[in-house]
Amino acid sequence: MLRGEEPSHHDPIDRSFGLEALDVALALRLARGKDRLLVRALGGLSEIGSQQALLTLAAGMLAYGLFTRDARGTRTGARMLGAHIAASLVKSTVKRLTHRTRPDLLIDDGLYVRGWFGPNEGSWQSFPSGHVAVSVAVSRAVMRAHPEWRGRACAGAAFVAALQVLRGSHFPTDVAAGVAVGALAEATSEAAFRAAARPHAAPATESPAPEGCSSTRPGRTGCPRRLR
Repeated sequence: MLRGEEPSHHDPIDRSFGLEALDVALALRLARGKDRLLVRALGGLSEIGSQQALLTLAAGMLAYGLFTRDARGTRTGARMLGAHIAASLVKSTVKRLTHRTRPDLLIDDGLYVRGWFGPNEGSWQSFPSGHVAVSVAVSRAVMRAHPEWRGRACAGAAFVAALQVLRGSHFPTDVAAGVAVGALAEATSEAAFRAAARPHAAPATESPAPEGCSSTRPGRTGCPRRLR
């Protein structure tokens, strides 16, 4: 749908695809208060889940661990950074392969478009939610390193996810896709992390032969068989 078209003459939503219609309707309903002061304030706080903020947090944790020689802190920072990079790569790739305008454009301007490729602009890159993808990935990395922080990590990711819909930045399916991207990216990063940390098997070596023997294997020349 283009700007200026009458919604009564052209419905931008494919009603034959029931999930999309439900998704859009739910987003519009939940984002009705997007301009309220409280929602705007909470939306600002949810920027802790942005790609830049979490990159700074992950890099800071890694630097802290290295500087203080805290092995656990170093591993935590490395996991966070790896999960962040993996999630960022996946979500950025999907955003460039597809386009979907954000709910606030539909609410304010009556514009809703989706499809393959499209403008490389933030307002046209609603799918998937990058905030949610990176938040879920980093929170899962934190939980692996610090299981005792599970509750706080989950609460933080859930807060970021909820505000993306309430502030009109994303549709619910954008958020769901972000959760999937974040979980998959973190699992992949963790697998790579463990593979890199796994010690390589050392080649088998024979133990030194006892004094007076040329071999440690009984029955060989120069090494008498031990009697029982």
